[in-house]
Formats: sequence, C-alpha cells, structure tokens
Amino acid sequence: LKIDPPTERIATLIRAQERSDLDDWFSQVLFYQLNRLVEASDHSLTARARGTGAEVQERCRILHKYIPWVNESLRMLAKRQFIELRDDVIVRWDAKEAKAKWHEWQTRRHTYAGDAYSKALTALVTDCLVSLPDILNGNVSATDIIFPNSSPEKVAALYKENAIADTYNEVVGDAVLPCLQQRLQADPSTRLRILEIGAGTAGTSATVFAKLKPFQHAV
Repeated sequence: LKIDPPTERIATLIRAQERSDLDDWFSQVLFYQLNRLVEASDHSLTARARGTGAEVQERCRILHKYIPWVNESLRMLAKRQFIELRDDVIVRWDAKEAKAKWHEWQTRRHTYAGDAYSKALTALVTDCLVSLPDILNGNVSATDIIFPNSSPEKVAALYKENAIADTYNEVVGDAVLPCLQQRLQADPSTRLRILEIGAGTAGTSATVFAKLKPFQHAV
C-alpha cells in the first residue's frame, strides 16, 4: 500500500518549529534555576569561576540520581554559550542577566501558551522548570510535577489536541485504515485484532479508533 502523508501540513509544522525560539527560552529558564541553586549554596560562581560539575552538584546538594541529567544540562548550556566548559571544568558562569530573562519569560510564556504548536510543551516544561530546584534537592518528586495527583492529563496534552500530535496521529490513522479496507476487500468476513504497543495517554488510539469506527464490525 502507498500512503500519502500530508507533506504540506508537515512542512508547515517544521517551518513553525524552525522559527520558534522556545528552546532558547527553556535554556534561559534552566540556567536561571540552576543559578538559584548555586546562589543558595553560598558559593556563587563568578564570571571567571572554576569548578567541576561534580563540585556544583555537591555544594548544591543535588541528589545523586540526577547527576547525569545535570551534567548533560551543563553541556547543553555550554553549547548555547550560557557557560563555558573546558574538560568538564566550568571556567565561565555569567548569570548577571539571568534574573532579567526570568522576568521577561513570565510575559513571553503567555504567547507560547496560546500557540497551537507549542502550548502543551510550554505548560509542561515551564511547570517542571519552576519546580526544578526542589526536584533536584529531593523536596518534591519529578513525577508529582509531571503527573499531579497521579493524573496523566498534563502529559496527555503533548499527545493530542495540539497541532503537532494531531498531525502525526492522523498519519497513523490514515496508514491503518487502508490496510483494513484492503483486507476486507479480499475477505469481507475478516475480523482483525489490534495490539497497541507502548500504550500511554491514548492520544494516537483515539484518532485511529475514530477512523475505524465505520468498520468496527471487523475489528
């Protein structure tokens, strides 16, 4: 079977992501929150301070299980030139604009929160970053932020009812439907069983089941 994906719709999504500076803003907020931990440790890093990621983790009392995540975050911040690393040693940590950027984000975030392409991601990542110091120090569980009251609702918004997820869920549905139709043309008495692997929020399933509803007698 030949499946024709919605190439123009996908291209529109790609162009929207390329124009977005949301990742840059997430990095700004991440740097601000990590700097808050450093300042709270009474060992503020100056613009020319030297130290390793492990030393930062120790002085900030970051739980051991988060060390790999912090190391990767520091490398990402170095790549975006918020800090400078040499052989995993921090040789520049300049946070003089971090607080101003944090306040600017409080205004800019509402723009992203109202955008069909980024609203779900903006809400989830912002909540996680706001709680980041408490998460890293073990005062709150990351899962309590991502799944408040054990509800998947906050995460579910990433997988449905937003422009990106809806587009690709449609692609999956449009791929499944002709397969079923072909089988029924060959044998109208066919009954198929569908096994979903990696079930989570049912975002994709809802789209697929809606497309298969006219053929529910065969599923």
